[in-house]
Amino acid sequence: MRSVFVSLSPARGWDGDDIVELDGDRANVAIVVGAKATGIIELLDLVPAPPPDATKCSKCSGTRWAVIHPGIAQEFPCAACGARGWTKPA
Repeated sequence: MRSVFVSLSPARGWDGDDIVELDGDRANVAIVVGAKATGIIELLDLVPAPPPDATKCSKCSGTRWAVIHPGIAQEFPCAACGARGWTKPA
């Protein structure tokens, strides 16, 4: 299992809080948000690649970002796919 440590300065996280350890979908969300916030798109290479039987997420269309309602400009990391952009068959 991989973990992601979110830190922008020594011993502090994004909002000045203590560093937190994330794994799974929470780690993916941190990576996706960090890539967007910093413009370092190479961070997205840390998100797991889809397995052969995966399909593009129907909620975010593979973008990793979802909107609450069409026409509302604010977007959020997609909860349906864990910000991966893909889902596995059940």
